[in-house]
Amino acid sequence: ICNPLRYMIIMNKKLCLQMAAGTWITGFLISLLHTMMTSTLPYCNSNIVNQYYCDIPPVLVLSCASTNVAEMVVLIIGGIFGPGAFLVILISYVYIISTILRIRSVEGKY
Repeated sequence: ICNPLRYMIIMNKKLCLQMAAGTWITGFLISLLHTMMTSTLPYCNSNIVNQYYCDIPPVLVLSCASTNVAEMVVLIIGGIFGPGAFLVILISYVYIISTILRIRSVEGKY
């Protein structure tokens, strides 16, 4: 959006596929890590999760063993990817707003 006349050159099909594949692969690997860690834990008799959705922390509560490592992995991954995604979105909005503010005419801003 900062270079609208060059958009078709910058955002080609190959780059779009690479960005989508990178997102999918990263999400799959993180999900696989969490799934493997929670599926190897021993669980007690209770199998009821008091949530509308099955998330990792409520499932960890059902475990009979120590879940410190799994909880630490959840915190570390969330601490890395959460602020990182927020920062990328924030930077992109700063670029968009600065580009719009540099446009001189009302018709151009519209």
